[in-house]
Formats: sequence, C-alpha cells, structure tokens
Amino acid sequence: MVSHQDGAVHAAANWLMKTKLNQSINVKSKEQPSTVHRSWFTSPSKIDFVVVNNTNLQFLKSDLRVPWLFYQDALIIKQPRFFAIGATEITDELFREFLIELGVEKEYFSARTVKNGPANFALYIDILKFCRWLSERDGIPKDQIGLPAIEDIHVDMELPVDFLEKDGYRLPTATEWEIATRSGTVTACFFGNPMECLSTYAWNTSNTQLHAEPVGRLAPNPLGLFDTVGNVYDITLGGHGSW
Repeated sequence: MVSHQDGAVHAAANWLMKTKLNQSINVKSKEQPSTVHRSWFTSPSKIDFVVVNNTNLQFLKSDLRVPWLFYQDALIIKQPRFFAIGATEITDELFREFLIELGVEKEYFSARTVKNGPANFALYIDILKFCRWLSERDGIPKDQIGLPAIEDIHVDMELPVDFLEKDGYRLPTATEWEIATRSGTVTACFFGNPMECLSTYAWNTSNTQLHAEPVGRLAPNPLGLFDTVGNVYDITLGGHGSW
C-alpha cells in the first residue's frame, strides 16, 4: 500500500490495516515533510509525527463542568508557529528503555497490562528528561535541543527564550495541545456532541476493563492523532501557554 502525504489519511489507513489486517504501513523514506510535501513523518525511533500547520483555530469555549454547554462567544486560539506532535502516546516499552538506561526503572510502579500500551504514572521531570534522551538518541543536533542536559533538568530550571523554536523533542504547550486535539472543530469533542460516538475514538468505562489499552487501536481525530480522548491522562508543558 502506498503511504499518503496527508497525515490524517495516513493515520486512518494505518489504523485500518492494524485493526482489520493486523499489518502496518512500512515507510522506508526518512525524508522530512518539507522535502516531500507530507504533513507527517516518521522519526528514527519509529514514532509517527503529524505536522500541524493551521495556527489560527476557532471554537466555542465550553464550561468544563458541563462540557456540552457552550458560551456564546467563540474563543480564538492563535499559534505563532507550526509544530509536529506524536500521532500516538509514547509507549511503555520506549519509556522503559529510557528508565533502564538511567538506572531508575525499579523506582517506577509498573502499570503495564498490554503490549504496546502507553507510558503511565510518569513524573513530569522524568518526562522532560525522556524528551532530552530521545532527542539525543535520534541524532538531533545539540543546538536544536531546547532542554538542558539530563543532569541539569530540575523543577527550578530556566529554559532558553527560543526554547519553543527548537527542533528537539518536548511536551506540547497547552495551546498546541488544544489546537492539535480539537483539529479545528467547534463541538465538545472533535467527533461531535453525541456521546454514543465516544467508544469509536476513546477508551472509556464502557469499552475497557479499567486499564490502559494499546496505543493507536481506536479511530484517529481529523488530524491523524490517536487517543486524544480517553485511555490515560496527557500532560502539557508547564509554564508555557495559559489554557
């Protein structure tokens, strides 16, 4: 099967092949999206990333206590840069590689119940250290890694002013997360208001046994991102974005 240039189409096709045919799209090209005009790319660690180019999205802001109750005024989110975001949550296996290399794997409570499940119960500082570790492992130039060396990552650290402009891996800001997960929709959830659609896109109490499920097994959102609703909690970059 030929991979598609559009990240959403690529994600949907890959999802269909995995869930229906137990196969995946094998992409040999390592070219970046700017050279092949794709809105997605695969990293050296075999993580699919979706490039988010729409930097001015509008949706109706809801009351968090009543997510289907919308205010009359639309909320405009303006993002000054395009960015790339992982199509799935980081797997437990990959995060555990990092923990073992740092020698702290035994300090973590193991929440693994399934193969290819998401990393869970991770400390914020360790997530930042993981981003630095993965940036180095994937060969990103040091001057493009915004996070300091692993031993210098701590709660009170100061990040460079141009930190968000770097190519190195990091957590998304709260604004970036909203843009990517909502995908330009104006409903309570990206798939619409009807809750009967929830189980098509999100693991919840009606379709799982209250444990983490494998990443990327349910349908993606319009940008090609999986599990943006349900499964495990997602975390954003602290101190960047006022969502």
